[in-house]
Order: sequence, then C-alpha cells, then structure tokens
Amino acid sequence: MQTPLYHLHQPSTPRRSEAIAWMVAVGVYVLLIAWVLPHVADPWQPVAAIPLAHALALAVVTLLTAVVLWLEARRTQMRGYLVLAGTFSSVCLLLVAFTLAFPGAYLPPAADGSPRALLGGPDTPVALFLLWHLVITIGVPVSAVLLDRDELAGREAVLPHGVLPGVLWGTVPAAVLSIWWLAVPSAVPHVYEPPELSSLGTLVVQATCLLAIAGLVVVAVVTRASSTLARWLIAICVLNLGDALLNLGALRYSEGWYAARALGFAALSALLVVLVVQLARIDRRTDHAATTDALTGVRNRLTFQDDLEREMARSQRDGSRLALLVVDVDRFKAVNDLHGHAAGDTVLVEVASRLRECVRAEDLLVRMGGDEFVVLLVGLDDTSQAETAAARIVASMLAPVACAGTTLVAAVSVGVAVHPGSAATTDELLRHADRAMYAAKSAGGGRYHVDPPSSPSAVG
Repeated sequence: MQTPLYHLHQPSTPRRSEAIAWMVAVGVYVLLIAWVLPHVADPWQPVAAIPLAHALALAVVTLLTAVVLWLEARRTQMRGYLVLAGTFSSVCLLLVAFTLAFPGAYLPPAADGSPRALLGGPDTPVALFLLWHLVITIGVPVSAVLLDRDELAGREAVLPHGVLPGVLWGTVPAAVLSIWWLAVPSAVPHVYEPPELSSLGTLVVQATCLLAIAGLVVVAVVTRASSTLARWLIAICVLNLGDALLNLGALRYSEGWYAARALGFAALSALLVVLVVQLARIDRRTDHAATTDALTGVRNRLTFQDDLEREMARSQRDGSRLALLVVDVDRFKAVNDLHGHAAGDTVLVEVASRLRECVRAEDLLVRMGGDEFVVLLVGLDDTSQAETAAARIVASMLAPVACAGTTLVAAVSVGVAVHPGSAATTDELLRHADRAMYAAKSAGGGRYHVDPPSSPSAVG
C-alpha cells in the first residue's frame, strides 16, 4: 500500500515532554471524573442555554475533526481514517438534531410551565444523546482495528472509490435517523421517564459504559500507543469512558450532567488542537523530505522551476538582477569508476557543503541531479557580483577532499547567466547558464564562464 512519507499512524516514540504532557492531561481528567462521580445526581439550577451552547459548540468541533480525518483518509487511502471521520460526522449531525429537540432551548414554556421543544418528543433528545455516545464508543475501536489491518496487509488501493462512500456513510444514516426521530416522535425508543431514564435508557447507558471499557482495551492492545494517532485514539477512549461513567447516575441538570458536558467539550477541543498541530508537523516534515536532496541536504529540483519563476518576476518588479549559476563537478565519472560510488558520494557532500559557504542565506542552492548543482543569486546590483560569487566557488573547490583513503580535488566548471540580460524566460535562462557551463568545461574546467550578452567572457 502506498502511503505518504510521513503520517499520523507511523510508529513513533514521543519526546519526553510530549509523553509527560499526555500523562498529565489524562491524569487530570481521571482525577476530575473521580471527584465528580460521588455527586453526579446532585441537582443544579436548570439553564437550557448551557446544553444548547454545548451541543452547538461540540458539533463544530466534531465537524472540524471529521473534515481533518477525511482529508487524512484521502491522503493515506486507509479505511480506518474513513471510519473515524464518519464517526465524528455522525456525532456532529446527532448533536445538531439534539439542539432542535432539547426542551426549553428555543420556545417559551407551555401554559403549565413545562419546557417545550422545537421538534421531537420527550424521548428524542435523550435518544439522540445516547446514540451519539454509542456511535463514538463503537466507531473509535473499529477504526483502530481497520487501521492496523490495512497497515499489516500492505494492499494497494484500499479506497478504490475515494472518500465519497465514507462521506456518505458518515452523514446519510445519521441525517436520516435524526430527521425521522425529529419528525416522528412516536418512532423514538422509550428511553426517558422524567426525571430519570427508563429501564431501556439505563440499559443503554450501562452497555455504553461496558463498551467504552472494552473499546479502550481494544485500542490500547491493537495500537500499543505506538504512533501519534494511536495515542490520540487512546485519549479519545479515555474521554469517552469518563463521559460514560458520569452518565451512569446523572439526571438532567445535575452536577454530573453539567460536568460531563464541560469536561467532554474541553477535552475534545484540546484533542482537535493536538490533531491539527501534529498534522501540521507532519506536513512540514513531508514537505522538507520531498524538497530536500537526501544525500547532500540541499534542496532538490522538485520546486526549482517555480522558485526560479517567482524570483525572475520579483527581479522585474524590483528592478534588481539575479544570476543563475550551473555548477558541474569536473571528471566526476572518473571518481566513481576509480574510487567507487561511496567516494563519489563523499565528493558530492563536500561540494554541497562548500557551495553553502559561498552563497548568502537568501540565495538558493539546488542539486539538480548527479554531479550538477544550481545556485540562484538574488537581489544583485550588477553582474560583477555574480562573477565574484562564481570565482569564489571555483576557488573553494581547489582544496583536496579526503575520501576512500586518498585525497581528491573536486574542481568544478561554473556557467553564469544573468537576468535581465541573458534570457527572458526560465527555460532560456537555464539553457544559457548550461551553455556557459559547457564553455567553461571545454576550456579545461576548474573555471567559470559568463554567458553573453552580460559579458563577453570571464575566466577564473
């Protein structure tokens, strides 16, 4: 199975600070749950705006999490991400439906003072509440198992139809069920007998608690906390288990009822931030690996054309000059043939190191492939600066390179083309610099040549 260079489920050992942060966060959460548990049924002042605000805010958090996971599913082509994204999108829809069915959220009380709901019946918000907990309790361990199987199978095209089927799976069933329960209250299972849950509702809460324990064990065993995603999934399971424990004895508007919402929202929001931060780090690492030459550590040619076009446009806009230097190691094939490819690699690494010392921080150094490098000098006032840099590069290579038990001289030929002057387009500028490099090589190597019309010639 083809996956990106870096990904969330890649085995990794957390840094000491990261491990401590995870343990502290989980420890604080467990202590808060333990502190609230003895008081879950203690009544508090009813404020309908709090569950409404909580559900809407949590819907936004779960939607953002689902979008992030859908994008990761498309990037990695793994089913586990798709199931996880579908889980969070289903929870998001159920939360939105919950706000429409919660009594007292939108409408004024009835004549007898009882709170009224916009849609649904007395059982609807409770059923939606219980259902979204079941969805996340089951969805997270299932996704962990699928991720593990996909990783072990190593198959191609795990998602041959893309992420669309997963998007539909994660939205359509939850949307249909929500609309049905909101429109037809009699279709909702009888889970609520005010002020407590019915026997069926209590059974669902107890089953959810047991499933949450089982889910935490499954995720811990399957993932072994061996990756960023594994640790994130374990944290989700701990959060879900704490929420399930608070719901065991909580009544509506009780201390446990409020605590479950406050702690759940804070923890899930923090986990979303962790997910986004980790993905940003992965994207930076992937971008660096994709654009960096593995041997020499300088940039590779992947984005060079775009960089050159951008700098040429900036040069025209600012009225400054830029110079393109093509640097080629003289008689490099002989180094490989006589001393081996390991010696050739040593020479290339040393050439790249000396080139770094010859250019400024704002200049661009690229290995185009083989023994050819390109230096892009930007913000020049005149051509002489390019010639000075080329002469400095040629001179820096005269010091011998120690490799394979001997010393070699890695002389280079440098071709210089200046813009504006030598060419109007990136292809022309590259061609002119390349032509100048071959002129220097034809003259014996170990020198530089400036392409006309900037200068007739210059030899170092």
